[in-house]
Amino acid sequence: MDWFERLIDAFIWISLLMSVVQVYLQTNKIWKRKHERVVAESQSIAGLSLLILNCLIWLISYIMKNDIESIIDTSLIIAQAMVFLLVGTGLWVRGQRKMGFWRLVKQALRIEKKEANYLLKRFFKPQNAEIIIDILHNLAMIDEEFDEREKKLIEFFAMEWNIPYSAETKNKERKQRVVQNKFVDLRNKLLDYLSRDPPVEQVAQLKDLINEMILADEKITSEEKLVSGELLGI
Repeated sequence: MDWFERLIDAFIWISLLMSVVQVYLQTNKIWKRKHERVVAESQSIAGLSLLILNCLIWLISYIMKNDIESIIDTSLIIAQAMVFLLVGTGLWVRGQRKMGFWRLVKQALRIEKKEANYLLKRFFKPQNAEIIIDILHNLAMIDEEFDEREKKLIEFFAMEWNIPYSAETKNKERKQRVVQNKFVDLRNKLLDYLSRDPPVEQVAQLKDLINEMILADEKITSEEKLVSGELLGI
């Protein structure tokens, strides 16, 4: 087994050499562009801080165990994270160095806070969200009156789901289609949505949205009553 252990040790040192090359190549790309604002803002100050803290805990453990290979590997990660963190502050972005290091850190964290839930929104975006927006818009226009509260409600969901939405554009599209029967058109859109097999839970949420849209302008027209019974019964 001695030869096998020596072989593994050799592979570990080869792996460490590869880690050095990897860290250099990644850091080199970022360092070359450290003066670009978009590169600075693409680094997560909070995420890198957590990474450094986590690695420091492991580094202390490795030092106590005298695990040289792990000490080197973890130190490389810490060094790279610290470089990325410094770049993330925008310290080298033109016109920002005079602001001071801690002010730059606060500014970077404010930007990151605004963007923190972006990925979550993308992950939890409903299936066929674009069709849902179309359904809500057509529902709002069923009585040919587009109340400001209805508009704000649709804009809220469009923004949450990161979908471009313009009431004027949607209305132009409706006119271009020369809709003969707006009730049938709305029903067909809902059937198109249901034909895509959305999750049952999402369909239930859409029903709630339809009810919320109908009540948004605090009045229920005869058209909305008809649509409510028709759509919710599908």
